[in-house]
Amino acid sequence: MSGNIKEKICSLRIASIEIALIVCLFTVSGTSSYAACNPPHYTKGKVLGDSQPSIAMDINIRLQDFVPQRLVCLAEALKRQYRDRKSIEIYIFSDHTAAKRLILPSELSMESSQH
Repeated sequence: MSGNIKEKICSLRIASIEIALIVCLFTVSGTSSYAACNPPHYTKGKVLGDSQPSIAMDINIRLQDFVPQRLVCLAEALKRQYRDRKSIEIYIFSDHTAAKRLILPSELSMESSQH
């Protein structure tokens, strides 16, 4: 298997683990335990839905930013940015192409029910 394919597979595996972390962080209120919170830079990928009550989108960050402290800071920054939303659903990838083009199974079922 080529290195590029391995990295993308790793990206997907890490993303699914980190999604759970982000979801947990969004449901817990309180202040950060990290005094100097510096969230990683992220690039927006595909926006899956953006309405007043909710937002769902894919983003990508550098692979080396997939560490707990940086993810906590990112979750807090996104929570502040979208504080007026009741539901915030963010899928995190280490590859921008995956963040722009990956189609999740839930999207396939939505598309098939619309046809």
